[in-house]
Amino acid sequence: LIVDAGATLTVDEGDYIRVNHNIGVRGTLQVNKTANVVQVNSNGVTTKEVGGIIRVEVETPVLENRHFVVMGSPMTAEQRTGVFKDAFLVLDFHPENFIPHPDVPAGGTNFADDNGDYYQMYDHGRILKGEGYVVRPQTGYTDPAGIPYSMTFQLGTLNTGNITYRAENRGTTLNPNGTPNVVANPYPSAISADLFMDANPTIDALYYWEHLTAPGTGLAVSNLRFDMDDISIYNGSMGLPAANDPGNVLDTAPNNVIPTAQGFGVRTTGTAGLQTNVVFNNFMRLTSGNTILREQESTPSTLLLELREENYKIGGFAGIAFSDQGTAGLDHQMDTRRLGTVASLFSHLEDGTEQLGIQTRESFNIDQEIKLGFASQLDEESNYTISLSSIEGSDLTGTTVWLEDNQTGAITNLREASYTFMSNGGMFEDRFLLRFEENSLGTSSNLVSEVRIFPNPTNGILNITSTQDKIESVTVYDMMGRVVIATTFANSSTGQLDISNLKNAIYFAEIKTNSGTISKKIIKN
Repeated sequence: LIVDAGATLTVDEGDYIRVNHNIGVRGTLQVNKTANVVQVNSNGVTTKEVGGIIRVEVETPVLENRHFVVMGSPMTAEQRTGVFKDAFLVLDFHPENFIPHPDVPAGGTNFADDNGDYYQMYDHGRILKGEGYVVRPQTGYTDPAGIPYSMTFQLGTLNTGNITYRAENRGTTLNPNGTPNVVANPYPSAISADLFMDANPTIDALYYWEHLTAPGTGLAVSNLRFDMDDISIYNGSMGLPAANDPGNVLDTAPNNVIPTAQGFGVRTTGTAGLQTNVVFNNFMRLTSGNTILREQESTPSTLLLELREENYKIGGFAGIAFSDQGTAGLDHQMDTRRLGTVASLFSHLEDGTEQLGIQTRESFNIDQEIKLGFASQLDEESNYTISLSSIEGSDLTGTTVWLEDNQTGAITNLREASYTFMSNGGMFEDRFLLRFEENSLGTSSNLVSEVRIFPNPTNGILNITSTQDKIESVTVYDMMGRVVIATTFANSSTGQLDISNLKNAIYFAEIKTNSGTISKKIIKN
């Protein structure tokens, strides 16, 4: 591909160009946000001749005052004084200094450093290929809040081919849950998280900073607050939302797509003092799916449980996936240990070991049981609620999800209601059991595809249609299992539901037709 002198080639938002070998730029190559430029051959290069211009646009999410993003660069020679010249703060990571903070709950993965020397001021220098940096793009503390920031990368040429980041290992004595390193997608295109993990078999999960909590209110070692409750996880099976995103309303559950320049954490568990190669290559690059950050997408055969405390709203999520590649044992890149959050809900393997934030079991069958544990750092007795945040996949259609409290004997159908219990702080292994049962409501195998709700999310009117059956009634439940809307339909195949008066949150609509009942998640925004 040659862009001639005086010519401009613009790759629009959501569009792509795919080139087998080389790209030569004598004119202007403009790559807009969410666009993808993919080079296939690992030996291909991009050259920028005298007078040539290459610009890659990246947009941050909406940021509040002093919020940061973790990002890298898609260009070969980008500088701190280039794309980030107006940024109030840029930090680089030093995993060779990482010691876990003692106040982070034990038993979980920890990214919080003990004294703040894990990340240091980066005032000048090159933005290295494949490395992630903390960036506050605001010019100061008083910059407007609630806006995105646009970044224009233009120094050097496009990154392509094989790129290696040298990850540090401190060993299990100093870092029992692995040494956290921070990398970033180095290409002017999205990449596949699954293919990235395939190319890096020692990496079992990806960790994203969502930064949902105000700076300076966390551990007293820095004003940045790398809060475990602000981290979301993706492994080969599913994404787990950040604990500080109640109801996953902000869609913090990651998916398989890693956007251009997106930074993320990985854990290394090698021998102390030896480095591990983290590799990027053209094979993992995508021509679609690039986003500003991430957009949630459905993952077949998964369920997401949410724990939430009543007064302080602390909590978190536990994900269960069902796959023909999973087992009842510990599966690399499919089972991921929980984060060290203030309060945690986690699952155990079938033998009762491990504390998992995401567990992938075998293909679903109705006789499976999942052991669940619970932990909290709150000393006071508090009310906690467990709810079914989402359930996806044809294998789980028409399945009732039962939660059994082994301490009180209470049994709750999470499809219909949430479960609330009292507890002091502590570690409670095997507190709960998750069981399944075929739905007695008579949901047909075709009902899922027959009934549609749209637009979803919505801030007002929700349309409901059934291609074959008549709709009899719709009941909407909140995350606590309370009925917030109940209405009947005149045996019509279409209808509308006004949810404009509901608070912004996730709800479940139970839609009854003349051939069965189905539950669908709806989002009010």
